[in-house]
Amino acid sequence: LYCDGHPGGQLIPVTLALAETYSLSGAELLSALVVGYEVAHRVGACWHDYHPVYQACGSWGSVANAAIAARVMNLDETRIQHALGIAEYHAGNMPMMRDIDNPAMVKHGLGWGAVTGIMASGLAGKGFSGIPSLLGIEKYSRWAESFGNDYIMIRGVSFKRYSSCLWGHPAIVGCQKIITEDNLSLDQIEKIVVHGFHEMKRLGDSLPETEEAAQFSVVWPLAVYLLHGEISPHHMLQKNLSDKNTVALAEKIKVVESQEINQAYRTDCYPCRVEIFLQNGRCLDSGLIRYKYSCSSETETPYGDYTLHEEVVSKFTHITEPVIGCRATKELLERVENLESEEDLSSFIA
Repeated sequence: LYCDGHPGGQLIPVTLALAETYSLSGAELLSALVVGYEVAHRVGACWHDYHPVYQACGSWGSVANAAIAARVMNLDETRIQHALGIAEYHAGNMPMMRDIDNPAMVKHGLGWGAVTGIMASGLAGKGFSGIPSLLGIEKYSRWAESFGNDYIMIRGVSFKRYSSCLWGHPAIVGCQKIITEDNLSLDQIEKIVVHGFHEMKRLGDSLPETEEAAQFSVVWPLAVYLLHGEISPHHMLQKNLSDKNTVALAEKIKVVESQEINQAYRTDCYPCRVEIFLQNGRCLDSGLIRYKYSCSSETETPYGDYTLHEEVVSKFTHITEPVIGCRATKELLERVENLESEEDLSSFIA
């Protein structure tokens, strides 16, 4: 919510790698991960304000990864400050929207953010100095002052329901609403027009030719969902991009930028409006959709809500079981639930 990106995609593997190297307990791993999330949300928010071009997660993530490493390496306060500054200075320039326009295998720069962060703390531990990080600048002091008092990850960590770019998810909700209310079948649909915000339009409505383009798309995941009732990683594989039914439905979808929707855009709410035109000439309108991606529905729901927990477990199981099997998935979930009591993480990491 605050960093407008994906902290977990880098913080979790970095924490696991450090936990393996430094033989951390489960409680120590979780503590380091909380440090990473708290820094990620704060630095990410400052980063997007400070930089004129929207940058991908591995940029500000470098600083958050350095914070995790500094915690695990037990650096003192002065060296922590240097570690954050070294990470920021070496952080990659990652123009995210150019990747949105031309989807590639750069993956938000998460790998380089991980390397940069760990190396920064290693250098600081050996006495290297760094520039003041954004959190040390007076303009952003309010973000640093709340450390330890306000755990903003409780409000800031979100759950992405579908395996595709979040900017396309409001269109799915809009279509769901119309199809459910009017009990439509797909063969009744002539075309679908999605009125979206600027970033949604940048995802485009052309048919994807690569797996990356399929993930950074509105029309492909929407067509997949309408056909299958879900969006899974296997739907994005190259071999499935020529599926005739999905292609035919995706070709009926058009995305247009709407100033009305742009004005309704907020960082905690992604708006859109969907029109479905039928073969008989009727047009069905979803009305304004305000998609709150952090909740288990479009209405406000507490983060600790049981239904949301079940959704996360369900998605994890659905994605993981085909890879590691039912038994291993179940065991992994049980161990995550009790991670704080784990003293030896070697078998968990393995």
